[in-house]
Amino acid sequence: MEKEIQGGLAKVAKVTKPMLFTMHVTKYHPSGNTAKYSLNARLFTAHGTFFASAVNWSLGEATMNLMSVLQGRVMEMKEERVDRKKRSRREPT
Repeated sequence: MEKEIQGGLAKVAKVTKPMLFTMHVTKYHPSGNTAKYSLNARLFTAHGTFFASAVNWSLGEATMNLMSVLQGRVMEMKEERVDRKKRSRREPT
């Protein structure tokens, strides 16, 4: 779990500076053979705050899904910033 988080934050760091990462893990049905996990995370960066959640029977898979969503949202933010810069350069002043 820690390895997945570190890898995801390293990818985010290539785009924007991560400042704080928090994650809340909830375990459902703990008395049976398998438990269901719900993860909620917040990532505070130099360019904004990003939220993601994931639910899975496997804690590892839930963590991978969560980090994938966060990385995708950071990349969307980067693309929006790049598009805004390009549009401002094209507009006559």
